[in-house]
Amino acid sequence: MSLVRARRTHECPYCKKKCRTPSKLETHVRTHTDERPFKCPYCERHFKCASVLRVHIRTHTGERPFQCPQCDKSFQTSPSLTTHIRIHSGERPYQCSHCDKSFRTASYLAVHKRQHTGQKPFKCPQCEKQFGNSTSLTTHIASHTGLKPHNCPHCNKCFGQKSGLNVHIRQCHCDEKPHVCPLCNKGFSTPTALRAHKITHTDKKPYKCSHCEKHFKSKAKCTFHIRTHTGEMPFRCPHCDKGYVRKDYLKVHIRTHTGETPYHCPDCDMSFRSGDLLRIHVKRFHTGEHHYECPECNKTFVNAMNLKNHMGIHTGIKPFKCPHCDKCFRRRNMLRAHQRYHSGVKPHQCPLCERSFLCESRLTAHVRMHTGEKPYKCPYCERRFRLFATRAYHIRTHTGERPFQCPHCELSFRSSVTRRCHVKRKHGTEKRFKCPHCDKWFKKAMQCDAHVWKHADNHYNCPHCEQKFRRVLSLRKHIRTHTGDKPYKCLFCDERFLQTSYLALHVKHQHTVEQPFRCTVSALDASLL
Repeated sequence: MSLVRARRTHECPYCKKKCRTPSKLETHVRTHTDERPFKCPYCERHFKCASVLRVHIRTHTGERPFQCPQCDKSFQTSPSLTTHIRIHSGERPYQCSHCDKSFRTASYLAVHKRQHTGQKPFKCPQCEKQFGNSTSLTTHIASHTGLKPHNCPHCNKCFGQKSGLNVHIRQCHCDEKPHVCPLCNKGFSTPTALRAHKITHTDKKPYKCSHCEKHFKSKAKCTFHIRTHTGEMPFRCPHCDKGYVRKDYLKVHIRTHTGETPYHCPDCDMSFRSGDLLRIHVKRFHTGEHHYECPECNKTFVNAMNLKNHMGIHTGIKPFKCPHCDKCFRRRNMLRAHQRYHSGVKPHQCPLCERSFLCESRLTAHVRMHTGEKPYKCPYCERRFRLFATRAYHIRTHTGERPFQCPHCELSFRSSVTRRCHVKRKHGTEKRFKCPHCDKWFKKAMQCDAHVWKHADNHYNCPHCEQKFRRVLSLRKHIRTHTGDKPYKCLFCDERFLQTSYLALHVKHQHTVEQPFRCTVSALDASLL
């Protein structure tokens, strides 16, 4: 030991560190002076020592002298090869002192420890946001600059990081999936994806929500869940400023503005905004897969979410209460749509006429009245429909199915609307809706609203004549009789019409052999309604 100490006679004049050789002392001193005498012959970069320069030059020449003995991969440095070999051997020599996790490299361990200490040493110079590792900071800075310098050679996609490009190429443009699950032989393009998959074979849920008692199998799902508590929505739509907790949700939403539907059904002509919607469509209409069965009524569904929503019908649980009235709803989106009745906001504007709607689905159905599109085809006959619900009702005329049972008698019906009318006419005597201007009561809200208009002043005046109207929509229709405007054009001929109802009647009578006014109620049903 004394001999080793005697050799350290070369002392740094800046920090008093002792080095064994003059060359090592010279290299060490450059860490203080920042001298970089070794220049790369291929680019403008300079380095403090010759060994680092030699490694850098390999990035230009492509030389990878260190070959893995177990696979075809090669590396530029010996430490990189050593780290790679641990993937084959499973060796993880760096153990975390706070938990049971271990890692292949000391740098991975250092980044992991910051999750326990909360340390975030890497700060964004533009927005003061802090990160636990430099890679996350680099990715974040790209969101400010918008730079994506790594282009895919197979398609037009660009990426902010080379690692993202490599993952994209493996997932989308080649069949290489070298990381195989030992339990089910499923292949993955990255070791991270394999590790996340392995957890699905176990009951482990190592990631706990900091706001509630829920646990998750992946860190990403835990992060998305936490945002439901904090209200954070970092991904904003550039068209309507709507926020989302996940970037992929935002991408799907943006397609509602652009009209892009890149996922095409292989069995029919329909296309969809997302892969999930396509998979649900294929299961529902083509393969007939319904793995989720209701324990109360044996009805089956294509996914767990639809089953969960359906179960609310049996349990009667409506956890989402309107803050403006006493109504409660089974689903959050139903509450959001209802709240627009209070605010009066109709954000979905028809691009072909002046009408606007509370929800996107109603706008989509309305636009099909202009275009004549009927994407839903009956599997039993040649008829097509604008709405999925209309097609479902029509199919029951073929199958004879009557899923809506009256709670008061033995009758069943093909639609909930027919059942509701039956219950009100045959079993209901209560008049729950009172006119605010007089003492009249009504069974239906629609009847009450129609009556209330009788008390209202005719405050919409026609600018062309002396007529007055209670509704602005009635005024608009009336003005067209003066201007001659006919905005609704037939797709099959040059005829134009004042109203969509006139156009629909024209198409049915002039361009189809269909007899639309067919009675679908049997004589027995008619006598009992």
